[in-house]
Amino acid sequence: MCARDCSDNCKDKSCMNNNGYCLECTPGKYGPFCTFDCLGKCKDNICQQIDGLCTGCKDGYFTDHCDRRCPSSCTTDVCDMITGYCTAPVQPTQPGSFNIAAAGIGITSGLVILTLVVLVIILVRRLSRYKRDNMNLTHMKDLSQSVRREDLQKNTEGTYDEIGSHTKTQPTETNRTDTNYEQLNALEREPSHVYETA
Repeated sequence: MCARDCSDNCKDKSCMNNNGYCLECTPGKYGPFCTFDCLGKCKDNICQQIDGLCTGCKDGYFTDHCDRRCPSSCTTDVCDMITGYCTAPVQPTQPGSFNIAAAGIGITSGLVILTLVVLVIILVRRLSRYKRDNMNLTHMKDLSQSVRREDLQKNTEGTYDEIGSHTKTQPTETNRTDTNYEQLNALEREPSHVYETA
């Protein structure tokens, strides 16, 4: 029952038997019989057969109809088909124009350097204060040790004199005890804890 021919815009001249709708359109066409031209700047001039929306855009265009230009800052003139954001690196700005990214990097670097300088100053001050305190402590220890040595020397000189004075009187007392001991009779001189064995 092929009484009629498929549309010339049907790819490979193939269509449905019952109604003649094209199975697929030739590039640049859409619709049931592929009679409408694709909208906008579709990549490779291909669009969806039902509604004519582009499946991809030519370089430099975006939206589903590919009818809007990509921003001029896109270096390769390629942007996202839906959002329009550049998909390649952004072009460098013109000389004399303000670059926010470069300013942000510069400010951040400056703050990091400033922070490091402040930290170094604080550490140097603490180290010098620590050394100064240790020097004072060492000096105080030396002073206190020298004062102690002087006191000990003074005390020891007097101590030797006192010991010498005590030793001079002790022999006289010892001599008295020895004479008293010799005066006791022989029985009293034996210790009482000695027992005779039989």
